[in-house]
Amino acid sequence: MATYKKEKGFTIQSLASDPSPLLEGQVWYNTTSTTLKGSVNVLGVGAWATTNPLNNARQQADGTGTQTAGLVMGGDYTWPHTYPKWSESYDGTSWTSTNNLIKGRLNGAATGTLAASLAIGGSDAPAGQMDEVETWNGTCWSEGNDLLIGRRAGTGAGTTTAALLAGGDAVPPAGGSLANTEFYNGTSWSEGADMPSPRSGAQGGGTQTAAIVAGGGATPPGEARVTEYNGTSWSATPSLNNDKTSGASSQQGTTTSMLIFGGYDATSPAPTDTGQTESYNGTAWTEVGDMGTARTGVAGCGGSNTAAVVAGGYNGSTYMAISEEWNVGADTVTAKTFTAS
Repeated sequence: MATYKKEKGFTIQSLASDPSPLLEGQVWYNTTSTTLKGSVNVLGVGAWATTNPLNNARQQADGTGTQTAGLVMGGDYTWPHTYPKWSESYDGTSWTSTNNLIKGRLNGAATGTLAASLAIGGSDAPAGQMDEVETWNGTCWSEGNDLLIGRRAGTGAGTTTAALLAGGDAVPPAGGSLANTEFYNGTSWSEGADMPSPRSGAQGGGTQTAAIVAGGGATPPGEARVTEYNGTSWSATPSLNNDKTSGASSQQGTTTSMLIFGGYDATSPAPTDTGQTESYNGTAWTEVGDMGTARTGVAGCGGSNTAAVVAGGYNGSTYMAISEEWNVGADTVTAKTFTAS
């Protein structure tokens, strides 16, 4: 008790009932139950809930922004592939059609905010990877300078004045999955440090100097590897719990707060479209609540591992407009009885 008093400024109290309200770190002796008790902080639990759907069902669209100010562009809504120019914004409640892309595309990359975003690369014909980049100013799209290497299925991070694009599938003669990274300064693209190995179809985001590339793979059907960029070089970090490709992320999250969700789970013995969600705290990935509807080719918006929105997707037979929001409840302080170990 002397040590506790020295640390906390008071002795352990003897109480007939648990104190209310509880303060984190309290310790007391409950004379009624004759037990030593303390208060602990319990982290809020996250869950997906259905919200208003996209105006246009699609898969392989690109998303960026946050849960209350998101943007989804491009995609595909039929077979053989179509390349719509659709662009929609999200205000935390519903989706609104905005001015279209200049050029339709699917399976590209995006980064930025609802007020200033990039649509990067993608595909506009079977095996027709694009090098075109478009800039969104909150009202309309305009053409920007092209990538050095045309590609689809890359991973974007950053802003319209400081962005990166990592990996993807390239057109010949550089065809196949890429380890290449390109950096954007608001005007033009330049080549930077390569990832340790080729990757396409990965999920991730962050900033130009602190980015995550998670899952994807050099060849189908995907893997669990995660690589982070620190502004100078790429390094391996803790892997996902499941092999994953063609999912989405809280793209504007950070290397200490990121959410990965949906896509194609390649983990044996039963690879399938998935609603799996994994949360990253900068140290480890944790499986959390699944999406209500499993699907691949989804678009995602979000700024952390506590708030995101997923939209669209495909389940093998249906192009979807379904949207779901991820929210984490507030932490709570609760009483716990101390027991001997």
